Amino acid sequence: MIANTSATSVISLSFEAFTRELSEAQARWIERRPLLEALIDAKPLLLFGFGGKGQTLAHQIRNLSEKAVTVFDTSPDKRRIAQAQGFTVIETLLPEQADTWATILGACQAQSEQKLDVPQNHIYFQEAATLFNVPSLGNLAQEYGAYVLPNARALYDVYAGLHEDSRRKFLAILKFRLSSDPTDVASVKCIASEMWLDVLDEHRHRPYTTVLDVGAFDGDTLRAFRNRFACVRGIAVEANQTLFDSIREVGAAYPDGINIMPMAAWSTRTRLRFDEVRFGMIQVTESNEGELEAAPIDDFVAEQVDCVKMDIEGAESQALRGCQHVLTQWQPDLAIAAYHKPDDFVRLFAELGDAGYRGSHVDWHIGHYSDCLDDSIYYVTRT
Repeated sequence: MIANTSATSVISLSFEAFTRELSEAQARWIERRPLLEALIDAKPLLLFGFGGKGQTLAHQIRNLSEKAVTVFDTSPDKRRIAQAQGFTVIETLLPEQADTWATILGACQAQSEQKLDVPQNHIYFQEAATLFNVPSLGNLAQEYGAYVLPNARALYDVYAGLHEDSRRKFLAILKFRLSSDPTDVASVKCIASEMWLDVLDEHRHRPYTTVLDVGAFDGDTLRAFRNRFACVRGIAVEANQTLFDSIREVGAAYPDGINIMPMAAWSTRTRLRFDEVRFGMIQVTESNEGELEAAPIDDFVAEQVDCVKMDIEGAESQALRGCQHVLTQWQPDLAIAAYHKPDDFVRLFAELGDAGYRGSHVDWHIGHYSDCLDDSIYYVTRT
């Protein structure tokens, strides 16, 4: 649908009330941390869930701790993977067994469901990730919480600049980063399958004819945009050529086709190095010996763009600097990943503001789609 409402300038909380809520969230973590450490010391560790995040956590604990990690996953395939990686596995987790473990809930999309099976002695994934300094992309998990209070004023400026519908969400995400408790985001968490779509669907003020997907992967988001918004033209920025056939299949549904830009998006022409820092997650760095060519989007896109989706493993800031002409010429609506680095909320808000995305002609929104640090998305719609 296309919205007819506009943002209000009303600020829901004063800066003092804002920082008080953040400080209370940090205090909860300070109080809970020694209880978790005592639980880990007293009981054997069980990891409930062995997806990508669970694997990262299991290996980090094994590398940094003398504690053995036993794995349970409802999927036989995941249990086989855990065994192949040298972990002890159990095939069932009965209610009467649960209290014998200190159980880490390892599925960021299903911790609430896992908690029903482990009502006592459970440790949320983010709590464990903070305790064991687990990598979150190029950062350590604890760095996200450590960023918040020292930068409360800049974060409050973001809060004040958001559409009133998003301020409660934003505060909840910050509290979660401080507390490591996913119940802080439970009431604001959006449906994972709706990421990139729901906020735009509710708040956009114009039709989308052409969508620019930066980090197009296999075309899954392009397919969703075609289905939801009836886009007729797509532009896919994707460096992995093995995915091009899949993108072309999606393009068959676009009346004006999909143009594939076989490159990585950056601020200048350079080469990039991709390093895996978590199972399936990539960190991007500039390097003369990098395996991928990178270039500014402005060098390749000359046509009108109505909406930009961008999710490129922490390179969003660099890529946005390289598409200033697209942003200023066409002023497209935006859906930008804002979780790859602890300062993304502040950095991207400032950089996009400098590119003209500030003032009464735009609304800033946010969505969050998991029980982990991942999947916080900025949405900016032109009014």
